[in-house]
Amino acid sequence: MSNETYLTWGPSPVTPGTPDDDLPSSVLNLAYAIPLFWYALFDEESIVEIDDDGSRYPALVKPAKEAILLSCERWPRIRGLFDDDFEPRFIAWVDFLERKAKAYVICKTKELCWMYRTRQEFVDDLTKCLTAFDHVPKHGRGRVVLNKRWSYLLGQCYAGFREGRIVPTAAYSYWGHGWRPPGEEDDD
Repeated sequence: MSNETYLTWGPSPVTPGTPDDDLPSSVLNLAYAIPLFWYALFDEESIVEIDDDGSRYPALVKPAKEAILLSCERWPRIRGLFDDDFEPRFIAWVDFLERKAKAYVICKTKELCWMYRTRQEFVDDLTKCLTAFDHVPKHGRGRVVLNKRWSYLLGQCYAGFREGRIVPTAAYSYWGHGWRPPGEEDDD
């Protein structure tokens, strides 16, 4: 059994204490991580406690339009971290979300949370990854210089950094399993 994360959407908000069984079924998934472009949909205010038969775990929840707009607002700041021909894939991702996502985008993290010693340690990890978007690597001496926050975020997403560009382990580093931009090979 792997510790999965799931990206899904639903018609109603998820509020603190929402039972895990009330969350919508999953659309996309990834084992042992949250993909980079899932993180780009959320911010610190997106962390919501979910109730799971008396225990609690943090999930990420945001109104779909706000999540997509946040991701699009972040894109110009992070575009330089990707290969020059990457933008059509990001645009396809946004198009997919705009067509498919219901009122709320939800990242279910129950199984990933199990990997941490404490719930707070997991919340701290989520927060560190979410706030990395506020500290995008800068150009220095003609190249992008990776900072600690982005190094940590990329490590959490199965991605690396080489020659000033993000290098994914595979496409799932960006999107998870269950969707690929047109023309991109499925690495599942």
